[in-house]
Amino acid sequence: MNKLFGYAWFTTVMPELVVWMIYLKSQGWTTAQVAILEGTFTLCSALFELPSGMIADKIGRKLSLQIGELLCVVYLISYFFPQNRVIIFGGFIIFALGLSLISGSDVALLYDKVGDKQKYLKYLGYFNGIQILGTAFGNSIGGWLSQISWSFLFVTAIVIRVIAVLLVSSVDEDNIVVEDDGPFKVVSVLRFVRESKKFRRLLVCIAFSESAITLSYQYGPLLFSKEGLHTGYVSVVFGLISLLGAAAAVLAERASNKLGKKLLILLFSVSILSFVLIYMAHSQVLLIVILFMIPNIIYELWSPILESELQMISRESIRASAFSLINLVTSLILTLGSYVVGITSEDYSILQIVSVGCSLLIVVSFVSYLFLMQEYAKE
Repeated sequence: MNKLFGYAWFTTVMPELVVWMIYLKSQGWTTAQVAILEGTFTLCSALFELPSGMIADKIGRKLSLQIGELLCVVYLISYFFPQNRVIIFGGFIIFALGLSLISGSDVALLYDKVGDKQKYLKYLGYFNGIQILGTAFGNSIGGWLSQISWSFLFVTAIVIRVIAVLLVSSVDEDNIVVEDDGPFKVVSVLRFVRESKKFRRLLVCIAFSESAITLSYQYGPLLFSKEGLHTGYVSVVFGLISLLGAAAAVLAERASNKLGKKLLILLFSVSILSFVLIYMAHSQVLLIVILFMIPNIIYELWSPILESELQMISRESIRASAFSLINLVTSLILTLGSYVVGITSEDYSILQIVSVGCSLLIVVSFVSYLFLMQEYAKE
């Protein structure tokens, strides 16, 4: 288990993510070209999600993670050819595939390794907490490494990925016998979605809540800058979110045991209230920051609880596919959300768009969870 936790750290330390746009701009890329590159990556991520999950269920979680990490190394190598647009675009497409193979396979492998499934939520909280800290660490060192040299930054990132490959390769994967529903299990996945009302409720609940938090996180820096917050303080805010979010993820299992399903109702309610109040807190920068941080932090409490529910109701043969399907829906919502931001930004402030949009997404998620509770009550 310690090796898997070590892998969770190294796979999320990605120092290039905070500065790659700056790097390409310094190499002559225009803003439009960078935006097209980002859009290509997002689109490919959505397209790869479900097929990659089915592949992981077929070939095994460990092999899927190994291939995914190696593809991420290829992506990092592409940065050494910034003048060749084809190589860079190819690298980002490969990166999308690599992350898709990793996404879902990591928590599925974690679930397989936990002997007592009742303790899965506890280990998932630790796993998510370590990943959040890894991301925060990578974000904090990326800018400093680039000051030494861009080559040093990318070589460091490659070394980190290689360590991740070695760690996951050292994890023993249990031999789990699963039913064979065909090369990619499409029929099995669709049948499971059609037959399991619980899964459909969870899919909506997880995808919409994750989309709300991700959109707020993506546009948070822009929101703060529009409200006059200094760039340095913006970094501090997101650093605090990472640290407190990691602590929340670790406490998820303990909080769930004490409060049960009432905890999720409370967390959803507080998050909706926070986003609604942001709409009313115009020009009150400190209040906006506090209200923004609340749902982003407590999301790390409800996310592992919902993921644990998903693990419990998913069939072994399609567990990674189930996570990939949810990630696919999330990617589609985020793509639509970005489009909505683009077409409404001239008529409404980013504060209004974020507060209203994220509130609506979490409301949908909350309602879906209430329907899920009804399904449990029928049993």
